[in-house]
Amino acid sequence: MASARLLHDGIQRYLDGDRDTTLRERLAAEQLDLARAALVTDNRAVDISSVVRKPIGDAPRRTAMRHASRALALDPNASEAANLVGRLILEPPRETPPEVDAELEAMDVINLREQARVAIVAFLISLGFLPILIWLGIRDPLYLALYGFTALANALTGMILVRAKRKVSTPMLYFVVGAGVAFIAVVARVFTPFLVTPGIAAGILLSFCLHPRFGRWWLLGLLLSAGAIVPWLLELTGVLERTISISNGALALHPLNSNLEMPQVEIGLALYTVTLVVVVGAIARTTAQTLREARRIAHMQAWHLRQLVPIPG
Repeated sequence: MASARLLHDGIQRYLDGDRDTTLRERLAAEQLDLARAALVTDNRAVDISSVVRKPIGDAPRRTAMRHASRALALDPNASEAANLVGRLILEPPRETPPEVDAELEAMDVINLREQARVAIVAFLISLGFLPILIWLGIRDPLYLALYGFTALANALTGMILVRAKRKVSTPMLYFVVGAGVAFIAVVARVFTPFLVTPGIAAGILLSFCLHPRFGRWWLLGLLLSAGAIVPWLLELTGVLERTISISNGALALHPLNSNLEMPQVEIGLALYTVTLVVVVGAIARTTAQTLREARRIAHMQAWHLRQLVPIPG
């Protein structure tokens, strides 16, 4: 009697399991039909095999993904549902979802902070060059004061960016650019427009261009170049005293109210060269590390998705 009961219970469990499997497959098919219906375009169903080639709106995508993923959860062996989920994952949306925009803006803030930290160090080093300028023989008190003030102002703007907790406004970013232009203009008057300023302008432009918010890189280039070109034009028109000329067939530089001597000048230029190369390298390295970390996260997420869903090739 016990054996008959055990046999009956075993058969019942088998039948229940079979009915459960059939029910799940039927429900999965219904969910897949709903996913197909969400992809209807111009009264015609989109061929699932070509989904990756045809842009899909945000609302149909959400609906199709929801139903297709339910179908896959109900029936893990539903290859068509897995194929649809995989293709929807691979194909980028027609418009960037607001959630993705928010994440990108948060990453931009992090990247901006990292670059600002490098800028703070760079301008504090520039401020440290003030006694070196005096040692080199620069004696004009006005421009020495302006040099120290603009270097300190740029370091302070960098500190403001580091402390930013949210997206920095575009006017604030261009205020930072203005501080850089002012520093370049002062250096152009102290060391002539064409000796030191091109390297500084290029380094500042590099750091700004690495931030995605600055779309018009050519405008930034013009603004930073103006920091050196405008003082030169004022020299040409006689508004400012000339800092560069030709003497006996050789190019002569005339830093303001200075008494330059060797080897101080050579040592100063060597320090400037090393500082510029190191700062630009630090900016590039920081950005490269940030980009690599972003790629690593993206690839890790893709790897996890491949473990969950067989992405079609």
